[in-house]
Amino acid sequence: MRVDQKKVVIFGDGCPTMRACIQALLGAQYRVLVACPHPYNPFVQDVTPKIGQLSAILWDAKNIDATTDILKHAFAVVNVNDLALETRAAPYTDTVLDRTVTLAKAAKAASVTHFVQIAPLLSQEGPTSAFERTHQMAQEALLTLVSSATVLRCGLIYGRDQHFFVPTAAQVSVVPFACIFGDRKAKFQPLYISDLTRAIVAVLKTPATSPGIFELAGPDVCTLGELTQMTLRTIHRKAIVMSMPKILGRAFVGARRLVGYPLLTLGEAPLLHSDGFLGGYAPGLKELGIAPTPLATVLPTLLARFKPHF
Repeated sequence: MRVDQKKVVIFGDGCPTMRACIQALLGAQYRVLVACPHPYNPFVQDVTPKIGQLSAILWDAKNIDATTDILKHAFAVVNVNDLALETRAAPYTDTVLDRTVTLAKAAKAASVTHFVQIAPLLSQEGPTSAFERTHQMAQEALLTLVSSATVLRCGLIYGRDQHFFVPTAAQVSVVPFACIFGDRKAKFQPLYISDLTRAIVAVLKTPATSPGIFELAGPDVCTLGELTQMTLRTIHRKAIVMSMPKILGRAFVGARRLVGYPLLTLGEAPLLHSDGFLGGYAPGLKELGIAPTPLATVLPTLLARFKPHF
């Protein structure tokens, strides 16, 4: 089967991480086909392709034959597990495994060997929740079906539209308090979205040297409480920082999900109660030739719009 060395198919629901990945692939001169399970196209926001460089197709995540047809002649697959997948009928933890297996089987049938899976960084104690166990099972199934695949486990991702910093800054610019939905002493290593997109491009350019699991994170290790205080200092605002009990946190996250503005999924919420930093057991950004971006060089510009203007 003829392979188009410039065709990359990216699967997801149009979250900010997916849009950033699309923009990076376009910048690397790939032709991108976006496969989305919904009839709307939020991924086109802020994406500036050349003529004929970006196209989209409606994707039935349960149809392996249709997915195989989408992957015909493709050079690579990028699977973005994002927040928008969760519904009451299809829990996030179930959807991750099912869709990963479907894509892996379709990629194998279509003879696509370059497969990049975006996944969360698991806690240092190992999988401690259903969410983490599901992601681990999905990764094991993927690597079994497509041995040349690459799994990029990412720390707490942040960027212009990413979670944590921007929602926290937006909240304290309206009300004088900030809510922490996890253990304020849990340690994290935030990953700048541009570092992730550079890693994806690096993996696609040197696929023979980068199969297996990579753990990606930034250079700063901070507790959840320290990250919240860093946000307040950056935007020059004061606020009361409150830790939400697990039950109230899950209720709030669930309410946000029902009204269509998810802050986290119910599956991800437990991740904020355990450490999420590198253990040094897997290769990372350094092995891909990427220098991680420090928080101090990004946050002032990222959060500038939330500073007081009078």
